[in-house]
Order: sequence, then C-alpha cells, then structure tokens
Amino acid sequence: MGNDSEQLSLLRRRQQTNKTNKKSSGFVPRDDNGGNEGVIENGNGTREEIGKIERNERKRNKRKQICDSISDPDSIDIDLVRHLAITSGGLLCKTLRRRVWPVLLNLDLNNVIPIPPVSEIQSHKDYQQVHIDVIRCLRRFPPDVDYDERMALQDQLTSLIIRIFMKHPDLHYYQEII
Repeated sequence: MGNDSEQLSLLRRRQQTNKTNKKSSGFVPRDDNGGNEGVIENGNGTREEIGKIERNERKRNKRKQICDSISDPDSIDIDLVRHLAITSGGLLCKTLRRRVWPVLLNLDLNNVIPIPPVSEIQSHKDYQQVHIDVIRCLRRFPPDVDYDERMALQDQLTSLIIRIFMKHPDLHYYQEII
C-alpha cells in the first residue's frame, strides 16, 4: 500500500509541475547541447518559433501601414501604397486587395457602371469565341483549384472581357493563332 501511495504522490507532483510549467511564459534559452534557443513558451505551455512570431508581427505592421495609408482619401500617398503592394507578401489578403486596388487604379467606387444582365452579355457578338478561349486558358490553373471555383472564375473572366467590349465598342476581339 505504501508503494501505491508513493506512486500516487509522485504522479500528483508531476501533474502539479506540469501545471506550473504551463503557466510560465517567456523566453526559454537554449543550452550548448541544442536545447531550446529561439523558442518562446507562451502561457498555454506550447512553443512557437521566434521566426513565426516575427513574421506575424511584420504582417500586422504591414497591414496597419496599408490601412493607415488609405484611410484618408484626401491624403493618400499613392507611391507608398504602390510600394507596399509590390513588397514581400503583397497586399496580404483578399480583403485588403479589395480596398487597395480601387485606390491604385484611381477608381471612384461611387460611380461604378452596373453589370449588364447575363442575357445581354451572352448575346454580344464576341461572347462565344471569348467563352471558348477562357475555357482553354483556365485549363492552366493550378490543379488544387476545384471545379466549382474554376467555373465561377471562368464566368467572371468571360463577363469581364465582354463588358470591356460593351463599354468600348471600338475594341475588337482577335484570337491569336500559334
């Protein structure tokens, strides 16, 4: 019985030690034998590499810089916005790209031409050829793009090309023969 009691006591001490270690937070230095240098232990007891933390911090700083640079329409530094767009990571995410691209293109989002009905797009003289060529070009998409997304992108691209022709009737569609 004394043996079981000692084992239970040892188990409880280990659990208490683990709980105490999990609550600790801060830098855990590496010893000369390849210990834990370059690792931060957070309050949950898990470890994250400093490089990952630094990348996340750089992304947060870049996101803030992008948002700050476009927050006031009267004082946008377009050169800074362009620079942020072409530096590592680009515009970081779809949400930021949707906000920044109109700024880069100097578009007035309050004066956007409505999308014509699908029937009007499909009745355009160049629709069939554009549609065939778009199908052909989308075969070159990365293999991890699923079928439904590919089809949606195909429709969007076809519609975009035809809308450009509708807005600029002096343009004509030519298929390149190689």
